[in-house]
Amino acid sequence: MAEESRSEFADSTDDVKIHEVAAEASRLQMKIGRFVDDPNWQIVGFEGEDYMAEIWELAKQCEAVGLDAAADRLHQLGRDVMRRWAE
Repeated sequence: MAEESRSEFADSTDDVKIHEVAAEASRLQMKIGRFVDDPNWQIVGFEGEDYMAEIWELAKQCEAVGLDAAADRLHQLGRDVMRRWAE
């Protein structure tokens, strides 16, 4: 009985982690996506490196919890940021 309880707790903890990572990925996509879509936005100094580090780290977390589609969207966002940074 105790083992079942621990297993259910672990499953619910995993579900919470997945939802947290998914929510953070969505938040980041909206935040940075707005910048990328703005033709007047320019990446200045180390700002691009900061965005890239945040994107890649979150993409790794998405992959780790099985959110492959979210990870793919973040990788695309990273490519978009790199493209804008190069302009």
